[in-house]
Amino acid sequence: MNTDEWISKGIKLAISGNDQEALEAFNEALSIDPESVIALSNKVVALTRLGRNTDALEACDKVLSIHPENEDIWNRKGIALMKLGRLNEALTAFDKATEISPKNSGIWSNKGHVLTRLGSDEKALAAFNKAVTHDQNNAIAWVDKGATLFKLGRVTEALKTYNRAIAINPNLASAWNNKGQVLDYLKKTNDALVAYDKALSIDQGLAVIWYNKGNALVHANRDKDALAAYDKAVATDPDYIVGWYNKGNTLARLKRYPEAIDAYDHLLSIVPDYTDAWYNKGVAYSQLEEHENAKKAFNKALSLDPALPDAWCNIGEILVKQDRTDEAMSAFDTALSIDPLFSLAWSSKADLFNKLQEFDKAFSCLEKFVRVQFESRAALKVTGKKPHGRG
Repeated sequence: MNTDEWISKGIKLAISGNDQEALEAFNEALSIDPESVIALSNKVVALTRLGRNTDALEACDKVLSIHPENEDIWNRKGIALMKLGRLNEALTAFDKATEISPKNSGIWSNKGHVLTRLGSDEKALAAFNKAVTHDQNNAIAWVDKGATLFKLGRVTEALKTYNRAIAINPNLASAWNNKGQVLDYLKKTNDALVAYDKALSIDQGLAVIWYNKGNALVHANRDKDALAAYDKAVATDPDYIVGWYNKGNTLARLKRYPEAIDAYDHLLSIVPDYTDAWYNKGVAYSQLEEHENAKKAFNKALSLDPALPDAWCNIGEILVKQDRTDEAMSAFDTALSIDPLFSLAWSSKADLFNKLQEFDKAFSCLEKFVRVQFESRAALKVTGKKPHGRG
């Protein structure tokens, strides 16, 4: 077989999804003609689809040494670099690609993605605007633009952008999912659930949609239904850590504490240093009055983040139950040294002083508790955010 025949065979194999065999065919072509740009370009595609990004990058450089103005290969080089985490180099590659082909919508989208990962949201938005300007029917680019607008707090514009994507492609699950997130953010929970259900009617295999539906159901105070959605999320992707986390939290709200602990343990088997999971596991053990297990979990959380007043306060409460009052007082004081406005610690100290019949000190702590509560409500009115507490 000659070069063209090997290339033709490789393309047919690639179309049928046999990427490894396609790669072997392109390599056969290159063994005959090492500078065949067509064979090299198709090799880049095959390597990318096989996840061999370092090899794909090497093949890109080989093509560009022969044909330096090949915008498609500059684009593919950028993709390989982005997947390898070499974001600034990826941006340079996309810049070169857009310089050669300034009206290529897909390249502008890829540039937007790398700018998003670099934290340059305004520049990313500009890139996505270019993408939709050069191809107004690029529904995915409209979704990407919407996501960026949402990140920038331009919520109404984001919703309009997702609606534009849906008008172009009504069967784009990501557009319906992202629309659901905006609607949930706007506290239009029922409308959000309609959007998530539409997304799931298109693609039930995306854990993120089940997870987002679960969050909306929580906001609707439908914890049992939310639990079913989180179950679907982690069944779809067993390593979906936020799915396991919110499943545990929901089980805890339903007072199904042993199952909540199991969910946190599964999460921690994936990410052992997930501080909030250790903390919430400690809370669940406390509810079961398994105080030593609770302390171990709180101490593990503190080993990961010593500045957790909640954990110190919970340890203090356990120590009170064990009549270890001096240690309990020290724990409450540690919580307040981290956050002097942590009202729960002032309340716990007041209760402990009352138990010790030190009523003047109890009253003083109670006064501070009331003052902090008042200041917290005032802060909430001004900022619209709770100044303390854990999610």
